[in-house]
Amino acid sequence: MKKIIYILFITLISQSVFAQQKISGTIYENTAEENMPLPGVNVYWADTQIGTVTDFDGKFEIPFEKNN
Repeated sequence: MKKIIYILFITLISQSVFAQQKISGTIYENTAEENMPLPGVNVYWADTQIGTVTDFDGKFEIPFEKNN
């Protein structure tokens, strides 16, 4: 039983260490009346081809690497 718990513990730690980090957010159009979410906006890291597109609610997630 201890061996199974030990293996499970090591597996969980290794997954969290090697998990890819992401930056997430929401893009809004700033209007005089209210902030409206903007769907279909391209979001890129500067000077790279790493990017994503906002969903219907203006939300996005983009991969983040500390080296870049």
